[in-house]
Amino acid sequence: MNPFNRFYDTEISVYKAEKNTYSEKGHKTFLGTLICDLQPYESDAESKIYGLDENRSYKIFCDINDLLKNGRYVNFGAQWYMVASTEKWSMGMTAVMRGVENV
Repeated sequence: MNPFNRFYDTEISVYKAEKNTYSEKGHKTFLGTLICDLQPYESDAESKIYGLDENRSYKIFCDINDLLKNGRYVNFGAQWYMVASTEKWSMGMTAVMRGVENV
């Protein structure tokens, strides 16, 4: 049992997307939804490590799953994010994601 899942209060949708081209946007394939803890994330050191240059970054804490993988897209609200990194722990996993404009 994960003692942190009581903080999971945000539902996110996870997508796989084809690359955009000059003529059209990439096709998005819905993979599923997750309930997670979503926190704003700003760190100069982490930004350098993961190459994030925008302040629109979040860190997700959730149960271990196969949906969150590097390069996948997450949607909540009206904004899209790309998963920049994931890390599995013994009781769950975390993912860092950054805001994207064109998906």
